[in-house]
Amino acid sequence: MSKNLLVLALGIFFCLQTHAARTVSKRLHPDHAKVDIDMEGFTTAEENTIERALDFLSYRLSDIRRENLRSTSKYELCVAKYSTKDWREWDAKLTDSQNKGNNAYWTYNDVRLALLDHALTGLEIKIKAIYEENKVWGRAFVGNYPKASMVPDLVIKLNRYNLAKNLKREDAWGGTIFHEFLHRVGYSHPTGYPGSLIKEAGLCVTRKFAMKPVKKSTMGIRRPAILDDPMYEIED
Repeated sequence: MSKNLLVLALGIFFCLQTHAARTVSKRLHPDHAKVDIDMEGFTTAEENTIERALDFLSYRLSDIRRENLRSTSKYELCVAKYSTKDWREWDAKLTDSQNKGNNAYWTYNDVRLALLDHALTGLEIKIKAIYEENKVWGRAFVGNYPKASMVPDLVIKLNRYNLAKNLKREDAWGGTIFHEFLHRVGYSHPTGYPGSLIKEAGLCVTRKFAMKPVKKSTMGIRRPAILDDPMYEIED
């Protein structure tokens, strides 16, 4: 074997080897200190994608924070527009618009509070690998945070089967991580995915808060496009 082929073979070998664990430090929210994020069971290429996804998510949280200083963020407008069910809370005294706006804001703020607790306590965020040959991108147990007596543990799982096939989709993985964080702070989608608050929150992050694209049908009627969105997790 030539020297170049040997180097290439060794490079491929090490890229495909999974690591027991690797820890990186990220400032996921602009108002908080850095938090340690432990990645366990991924290859080097997969870890690199997760790091880029965390950076992508960090930029989106910064966007929300900056826009909230002036007015309602694009994130909240996006989530309120497309969410139709699985609310955290619904006040019959408020209008539908007010309720949707409140729920959209809570999804952001509850994750922000969880990140703040991790920053203050030094508790690691953990991202663990699973391997399932299906459409699942991630899994997380549904928590019951926020409660004053609890420190949330942002422990989530990402599916290496889909991660390996989507190494350049840090936008979608950033939305997936946000979606899984929402599970850990108590959100769920018991009625199914389409229109669920937590589903639309993750997709809005992935799209950088843009509205869903619309395409023309053959009859000249404008209808929502069918998006090639990742199928988020089926809960454990």
